[in-house]
Amino acid sequence: MPTPEREAGALIEALRRDDGCGVPLDRAGPALIGPTCTRSAVLSHLRSLFEASSADDTIVIYFAGHGIAAADNFYLCTADTKEGDLAGSAVSGGDIGELIEAAQCRGILLLLDCCFSAAAAEHAPAAFRSLRSGEFRLLLASARAGQRSWETADGFGTHFSTSLVEILEGRRVVGRGDGAIYFSDLIEGLNAGIAEKRAEANLPPQDMVFAGTYTSDPLVFVMRGQTLESVRFATARYSPRQLRRIVARSLLTVLALIFFCLVSWYGIIDATEYVDEEGGRLVAYRGHPHYSLPGYPQHIWTYAYGSERLAPGANRQLPLVAPIGKPVAPLVAERLDPLVAASQRVAAGDIESASKLTQDLLARPDVPFETQLGARLLLTEIAGAEQVPLLVRWTLDQRAEIRLAAVRGLFRLDPRRAVDRALTDLSGGGTGLDHSDILRRLQGTCTPDIERYLRRVADVPGTRPSPTLVVDTAVRVGCRLDDRFLLSLITRIQYRDAASIAGYAVWAGLSETPAASSPKVELWRRLLLQAHLPTFPCDPSWSDVLRSKQASEVLPAALAIARHCPGARLQIRWNNIPGLIRLTVEQQGRAPQDVNGLFAPSGGVALFAELVPLIARSIDQDVERVRGAIELSSDSSLRVAMLELLTIWGDRKGLFTSLLDANSIELRKAYADHVRLAETTRLADELSARIGHNDAFYTSLLGRIELLPLTRSRLELMLRGTREERRAAACVLAMQAPVRTAITVLTDPDGDIRSEAADCVSYNADAEAIVAELPKSVGLFPVEGFAAIQQQVRLKSGFQAHLAALPDEQRSWRLAIADTTPGSFGLWGKGMRDWFEEQRYRSLAGIR
Repeated sequence: MPTPEREAGALIEALRRDDGCGVPLDRAGPALIGPTCTRSAVLSHLRSLFEASSADDTIVIYFAGHGIAAADNFYLCTADTKEGDLAGSAVSGGDIGELIEAAQCRGILLLLDCCFSAAAAEHAPAAFRSLRSGEFRLLLASARAGQRSWETADGFGTHFSTSLVEILEGRRVVGRGDGAIYFSDLIEGLNAGIAEKRAEANLPPQDMVFAGTYTSDPLVFVMRGQTLESVRFATARYSPRQLRRIVARSLLTVLALIFFCLVSWYGIIDATEYVDEEGGRLVAYRGHPHYSLPGYPQHIWTYAYGSERLAPGANRQLPLVAPIGKPVAPLVAERLDPLVAASQRVAAGDIESASKLTQDLLARPDVPFETQLGARLLLTEIAGAEQVPLLVRWTLDQRAEIRLAAVRGLFRLDPRRAVDRALTDLSGGGTGLDHSDILRRLQGTCTPDIERYLRRVADVPGTRPSPTLVVDTAVRVGCRLDDRFLLSLITRIQYRDAASIAGYAVWAGLSETPAASSPKVELWRRLLLQAHLPTFPCDPSWSDVLRSKQASEVLPAALAIARHCPGARLQIRWNNIPGLIRLTVEQQGRAPQDVNGLFAPSGGVALFAELVPLIARSIDQDVERVRGAIELSSDSSLRVAMLELLTIWGDRKGLFTSLLDANSIELRKAYADHVRLAETTRLADELSARIGHNDAFYTSLLGRIELLPLTRSRLELMLRGTREERRAAACVLAMQAPVRTAITVLTDPDGDIRSEAADCVSYNADAEAIVAELPKSVGLFPVEGFAAIQQQVRLKSGFQAHLAALPDEQRSWRLAIADTTPGSFGLWGKGMRDWFEEQRYRSLAGIR
């Protein structure tokens, strides 16, 4: 830099001018220039300057020269700086920082006019980052990193220094022109001056950088001449009395204006709605996302989904702000992904509109493959008669899920074509439909086509579809088939299927079916069915089977003897030492027959557990031995079976050990079912303390128990807790609360509460009344699952009517065989699955 001495001199003169800053001679300078500007001189001068300053002083330090950035420090080069010894010969940022730390003055402004001076801002010492005393500590660098501090064309200074001198001499007026120059005014004036000079010389950019800390925009210079002129102009023509009147009027005007603006702004804010994303959910507010007032924004509605449901690119437009006076809900609806919008219309019961939107999606060539797939699956669920030809074509689609969905849709619209396609698949002419999923959703009435299909499905080898599922479907549609159908099922029977097939035989009027004795059926399967039939002739050959080594034959034979042979008794004793069960069969005129080692933990216990309801009716009620087995055994399956025995027998005595937190869900359930017989209140308290921690088991079980006032109050408080607490409380209240409370949670502004309540409300004893009063929307916000709730309640009413028409002895069987597969392939939602669980428990325990 060729003229730092001249720049320093010009700056001192500008500070001393009477019509400028008017700094006294002894307070401006002297400048350290040329050979006198050594490291020791600079540090000594700065130290004296800071020590002599008072709390009202402002210190301005200007450096023109070379700067060097090295490692994490910055160095100002002095006359004696050596490049190889910067730390010992140059003034470092650390040196300056130590001096500034001790300063007690009002403010310090360090101006660096050198190339690459931005490094000083980047490595500014701690004194510029925290304010220990005074009002400000600021460092202003003339150029960014990688930029130069450009010199004027005539060589008399830099663009930075000449612009600074112009401001201090009053030739460039900054700020309001009243002589007060704040730091922001100084920055603005310097930027303007540098930009003008750089443009004239067509030079690359030069941007200033500053670092520092301050309490408010600091006043750094006062121009005496401008200040005096502004004071004269402001006071020359008014007397003190006039000034007081003017001030009073002005204050009233300002206050009125402020009041008017506040009222108007509150009106605008209150008339504005917007949607943003929080915690993965879209949330609607009243207010404005950027300009708000105390009391706003106000929460209106939380959707049950986030921006992933919006059309591609729409999430980048968040927050969505509605025009003043307009609701935001239509704005969200317009930006939904088309497939999501169609699904929402289905959920709201608007099938016609959803069908049109789905078909429009399928007709567009630009729709992504995943959206096309989803649209096709949705259309199979809502298709009408006019879409039957389309569904027939889709039964030959390459994708298995499309084929399955199309066949299920055809069963609803055109059973004959559906059966033809399903039978073709079963005959080896298809590509593998999952007929279990077809059976689970099959509804309607029994037709010859449905009968054809059920007969063919019953003949399918293997375990899928299970005989119980086939029976459930046949009863659901009212198909009372013949012995040949029953024989097909018996040949595939498993332990868990025996009760369902025996019950079907009674329901269909086939209780004396010859299929139960057919030699085409394996012995153990025949015995299993014979034991479950309510009446069957006592067969002497059963006693011979007891000598078999096959547990699958011995247990059914023993149960058949106990149930159908006059005077027969069955005793089962638990022997904890070897960990086995001993079975003893007693018959009139015969010696007791012991079958030892039958139920080893390796597999026999599982057979025992499958047949507990039948065993409970066939053996002596030795409650104490069963309780001992529960306390002493470590086998979860055995403990579950024994607890079920106690529940069936109506045992009300508590256990020594609580199993409510056992690792096995089945063991928890069996324990809770037993405890409910005598200690419902205690169980409800324990369950309410456990819900809200992402464990659906406790939530479902508490929802099945009648709510006490204290439990209900606790749940209502949980509606304002964590997300998991809100979801759990909403489900339980929807299952058990009165109509008005259930509707309140179904229409709650919180999407998590609404969606969970919608899943669970079909359990409620007053579900029909709830549906009758439930609105489709709250304002313009849709209530989630409205159509699904209606469908589940309609199915529930139909099943209850079907159940009431059955004889008492068949109701337990009908409840037991009902398929409650969760997910989209099952017929029943969460609330109804819990309802079935509760009805089965009541039937098992003999509770009306």
